[in-house]
This record gives sequence, structure tokens and C-alpha cells, in this order.
Amino acid sequence: MKPAFSIQHLGVLHPTTLFNSPRIRTLGLQLVSLLSFALLSGCNLGGDAFSATVQHRIEHSINYRIARAKEYSEPIYDQTRASLTLTLSLEDLGNGRNTVIWDTTFSMRSIREFPAPNTPLVFQKDIKRNVNPNEVLRISQSLQFRDRDNTVWSEAKGEIIPRDIRFKQLDITL
Repeated sequence: MKPAFSIQHLGVLHPTTLFNSPRIRTLGLQLVSLLSFALLSGCNLGGDAFSATVQHRIEHSINYRIARAKEYSEPIYDQTRASLTLTLSLEDLGNGRNTVIWDTTFSMRSIREFPAPNTPLVFQKDIKRNVNPNEVLRISQSLQFRDRDNTVWSEAKGEIIPRDIRFKQLDITL
């Protein structure tokens, strides 16, 4: 006995009928080819995109050690005061512009209030960021001293940290 209806009666093609058609197979192959081309054309298999991203990323750990150069227990140092400013900035080597990304200041105080030589203040700053091709990390420090006669001495230092240097130790003595 035959069924009262078949799949063809419902307006649905049977899968074997659908894929046996040469026209459908050709259309399917064209669609698969088009999708494959679209996906692959957006990929750069040469590795240039990855290396450009890596070249423009900086990762540095700056380890600071701050201490007095000596005890300064002599009476001549009774009124000697000092301040210290530390700065990390991005320097654009193309135009010389500096953009400060971190800074801190130890305000003017008695030089004896800074850490002793045998117990320095130690801390680390980690810098991880994407930068423009011409930008590099610059570390700077600025010291200022005032003696009992209110005479001022200043000292400033700075240096560029190459991109391939991951760790930098800075020993700052006052």
C-alpha cells in the first residue's frame, strides 16, 4: 500500500534529490569558494601585522632604590633639606615631545627624613603599553637641596630606556 502523501507533495525536496541536481552542486561549490576567498583574503599570512604590533609595544620594569648617601649626623646638616621628583614619560623621537605617564614627588624635607643607607626605599613601576613607532620610555629624576644658608643646588638626570631592555635598576642617593 502506498502512503497517502509523499514529501514531494508537501513542497519539500528530499535531500538526495536536492544534492543530485548538477545545478545545485555547482551553486554550492561556488558559494563555498566565495566564502573561503572572503575569509582568507582578510588574513595576512606574511606575519607583518603581528610583528608591527610587537614592535610598538613597550614593557619595562623600573626598580627604584632611594636612600641617603650617609647619615648626615653632623651639625652642619641640621637645616639641610631636599626634594626629589621621579618621572616616567614617553618621548617622541620625531618631534621631541614628552608625555608624562607617571610621576611622584618627595616634597622638600629634612635630608635626614629620607631612608637610611642601609634601609633604602625600594619600589617598582611596571610599564606595559602600546606606543607610536617613534615613542620610547624616558626616565628622569630631579633633586634639589637647600642648606642652612638657603643656598639651592639642583641636579637633573634622564635617560631613554631601549625597547629591548625589560628591567632597569635606579639607585638614587641624596
